[in-house]
Amino acid sequence: SIRALNWDGLGVTDDDLQELIQNLGKGDTNTALKTINLSHNYDLTDAHMADLALAIGKESIKKTTITSAISSCGVEHVQLDGVTTVSAESKARLAHSINLRTLARFDDRERYVDWSDGLASGTDIEELTAILKEPECLLEHLNLSNSGMLNHVHGMLLEEALRWRGNNVDEIAKEGGKLVRTVNLENTSMGEVTIKAIEAAQEYVRTKERARRLRSDLDHV
Repeated sequence: SIRALNWDGLGVTDDDLQELIQNLGKGDTNTALKTINLSHNYDLTDAHMADLALAIGKESIKKTTITSAISSCGVEHVQLDGVTTVSAESKARLAHSINLRTLARFDDRERYVDWSDGLASGTDIEELTAILKEPECLLEHLNLSNSGMLNHVHGMLLEEALRWRGNNVDEIAKEGGKLVRTVNLENTSMGEVTIKAIEAAQEYVRTKERARRLRSDLDHV
């Protein structure tokens, strides 16, 4: 299997992309392919970008029934330089899907998620908060600054997920998970009340973690 698919400027069409997506989903998971370069293909549109996001996202994660080994699509970058016929939202969704897949695999490399591109969507937040309710999640720093598409509802989903982690610090420590240390909400449209609720949730998590640490240390004195 190849590590890089270089289709830069080859006149790739939506039909070609559809075939690629189908091949990504065939048989065993393609873990070798790391980069898909679709730059300068001006006939590409948004038509199949959502399907591509699914193919390279967390939906690609598979667990074998015998050994419980986890595999998933290995794509780390999709390049669409110069392709103005594909929307900025679709390009962001591809990148965010890769982040979510890595988070869902509890990959140690994904401790900082930077979605400051202003294009974080409600779907992104729904999927992210679901992963945050897994004790093994390793996310420590989240940047949602400039996210104009997020509102009070999305903010409260995040607040709920943070409090869940605060209420489950013992299980998180047992499973080797991490707590979210920082959340950047500058220039978002969530509203002041929601932002204060998220800040309060972060303080709640810190209080719970401090109590756990003290209790753990005292147990070993």
